[in-house]
Amino acid sequence: MKKYGITVPDNAGFTAEGKGQYTFDVRDVTLEYSLDSKGFYQPVYEFDAQVDGNKVVIAIPALKSQSHLPAT
Repeated sequence: MKKYGITVPDNAGFTAEGKGQYTFDVRDVTLEYSLDSKGFYQPVYEFDAQVDGNKVVIAIPALKSQSHLPAT
């Protein structure tokens, strides 16, 4: 298990007490599907983690790489 130190910016929407440096410990990562506002399922990476000892689930959209598209 690897631990990371992260710095959270003021505008990140993170609800921990205070701002600054946190211990971020990722326990597991899974690819899940979340219903969007139009009724379609979109892939998201869900990170089961602990931030300063508090269990959290962080969902990040799984974006398709566009590096294979020709330049316009």
